[in-house]
Amino acid sequence: ELLKTKAIIPDDKEIQENSRARSAKMRIGTKL
Repeated sequence: ELLKTKAIIPDDKEIQENSRARSAKMRIGTKL
């Protein structure tokens, strides 16, 4: 059960890293 919930709900650190990478990609895209 715990493993299932962890797979569905990522850790705060994962969310922060994903959002950071996404914003960085968007910035690169706008620059190009």
